[in-house]
Amino acid sequence: MRNDSREAESARMARRAAGVSFLGVLVVVVVLGILATALTARYAYAVGDPERVAFCEQLRAHLAGIEAFHRDTGAYPPGASAGQLPAGLDRYLDADVWSARTPIGGQWDLEFEGLGVRSAVGVSYADPGAEPDAAFMRQLDATLDDGNLEDGAFRRFGAGRYYFVVLP
Repeated sequence: MRNDSREAESARMARRAAGVSFLGVLVVVVVLGILATALTARYAYAVGDPERVAFCEQLRAHLAGIEAFHRDTGAYPPGASAGQLPAGLDRYLDADVWSARTPIGGQWDLEFEGLGVRSAVGVSYADPGAEPDAAFMRQLDATLDDGNLEDGAFRRFGAGRYYFVVLP
């Protein structure tokens, strides 16, 4: 009789161990599925539109530099002509990146107390016909802000001028 109870206990433990390992495998599969979905979406986004990704990364770097300038000096940097690094920002921004064509065309530009806002950084196209089409710019706005180029942080300020408002 004792042998029977030991065998029954052993069988129960084997079933329990099998259940735990099945549950463990199920959890691992679900977690891997979630990670694969997230990475695939990120990869597709990056591969599908490298210009938009590069523009957003450069814009975020510029915004961080402008905020660091403000933190150090207590003021926002002065405006400058498109493609010209504003005075005092050489310690905070990469001058070569600022003066080069942006990943989506046009030139980087900083407005101070212009365009109806205190400070804004963005892209300016000397030839408004050279700017990306409206659908592309709305997608860019959806990545950066709210998908509406008429208001929000990233906006269209007339033909060939798209800026992220740093200080309204």
